[in-house]
Amino acid sequence: MKLIPLTLCFFLGVLAFQQCKTLPAIEVFIFIPGLIYGAYISKLCYPCLIFCSGFYVALIGALWLLLPALDDELIHQRIHISGEIIQIYHQDSVRQRILLQVADGDSVGSISLPSKIQLNWYGSETIVALHDKCDLWV
Repeated sequence: MKLIPLTLCFFLGVLAFQQCKTLPAIEVFIFIPGLIYGAYISKLCYPCLIFCSGFYVALIGALWLLLPALDDELIHQRIHISGEIIQIYHQDSVRQRILLQVADGDSVGSISLPSKIQLNWYGSETIVALHDKCDLWV
């Protein structure tokens, strides 16, 4: 087959994944490689194979980005975090989006915090600047 239709099938697979409102169930993560392998062995439908490959690559990328998320037990709890502001992603009159390098050894109970945490600060005034040391309750 020509390269352009196969490339289009790959990007359609990525686009199909981006239209999902939530991540697919783990069964999909396991099922798609079997589907890809079956399509490859049977040589029936290369566009379907490439479409599934694009969907799978997008799924792996999303899981890789979401892997270092906070533990479920920490959601909706007040957490004390200390560290240094290493990047300011966005700053305007409404909010600041910052990346905080967490101080070594910071943990909540038995759950250790990730080394970097992205935070949003909503308010009318700027409270942090780049490389500030912070002691926050979030």
